[in-house]
Amino acid sequence: MPIVSLQRCEEYQFEKVYGAVKKAFAGLGDPTRLLGPKGGRVLIKPNMMAAHPPDAHVCTHPEVVRAVIRLVKEHGSHPLVGDSPAGLIGKWDIDNVWKETSMERIVEEEGAEKVVFERCKITKIKTPYLEKLDEHLITSLAYECDAVINVPKFKTHTYMTMSGAVKNLYGMIPGKWKGEIHCRAPKPEDFGKIVASLAHLIKPKLTIMDAICGLEGDGPGAAGLVRNFGCVFATDDPVALDSVLAYMIGVRWDDIPVLKAAGDNCWGTVDIDQIDLVGVSKDELIIEDYLFPKKVQIRNLERFTRMVYAPTRVYPKVLEEKCKLCLRCLKSCPVKAMQLKANGGNRKQVVVEGDKCIECCCCYEVCDVNAIDLYGGKEAAV
Repeated sequence: MPIVSLQRCEEYQFEKVYGAVKKAFAGLGDPTRLLGPKGGRVLIKPNMMAAHPPDAHVCTHPEVVRAVIRLVKEHGSHPLVGDSPAGLIGKWDIDNVWKETSMERIVEEEGAEKVVFERCKITKIKTPYLEKLDEHLITSLAYECDAVINVPKFKTHTYMTMSGAVKNLYGMIPGKWKGEIHCRAPKPEDFGKIVASLAHLIKPKLTIMDAICGLEGDGPGAAGLVRNFGCVFATDDPVALDSVLAYMIGVRWDDIPVLKAAGDNCWGTVDIDQIDLVGVSKDELIIEDYLFPKKVQIRNLERFTRMVYAPTRVYPKVLEEKCKLCLRCLKSCPVKAMQLKANGGNRKQVVVEGDKCIECCCCYEVCDVNAIDLYGGKEAAV
């Protein structure tokens, strides 16, 4: 039976974070089972989606990563920290993500090893059970290291409803291949199966989630609304943790695309009654007023809500008054639905061809100035 361990923590003061991480981790039992042999190499994979500062709560908070690094070093192992940010980005963009998220500073202060997946070897993994994808391309570190620690952020996701432990592992895919997958699987149910299969193949030994503060509303980017959840989770099964989160916000697991795929294919535990909860009861988990993305309509079914995707869709619009013309959104669009055009004056503007858009929200994810209005395009269709 998988274990999900929870410890309450209301702020990012390091001693409190470290105490919560250690207690949540202790609830899982034997550390060698989770961290591998002493003296080994342990890959720590936080959420470093884009160049957002820690107080935006878009990415995993650096103090949580610091606590996990300490945990690994106390075990006598060598910590590596790495991720592949969203979008098609160059060297400057990657370096800027490390700087703005404060991960660069934390890694240096703690004596861990920084790894950029775009600059590491890649491993091809066959996926015979996927119709939309015949192989995964992931960082070789997933298999070269003795253990992988998944360190996600809890937040809403306009495309996938919720971003949690399973979705965070999508960042094990380096560079432009992530965009290619969006092209091949534009529907959430197909994309969810691909993401769930990736978690099944990588099988992280340990997941420690930053749910001290996260996002509700139109996450996973800067337009999401920050909310204090006051939780640090630890688990040996990322699917089980996401199932607990779904229960916490009052959603059926089979309405979350990655969980439906995992449950249908037996890639993890989705039944909360088959999960060993440590440090909390089911009733203590419940959040009654969780705010979902605008794209999702809610129908109440007793305590649970039933997710109903809106008949209308996301039509992104670039807000000219906020846009700094970095063109990361344009470069990251997997279907080339964004173009740079003259706006009638000397200044150019990025515009979205709505009929080409597949609603993947990649443009929104990579924008660090909140210049993408997800619902403002196609004449503000509703």
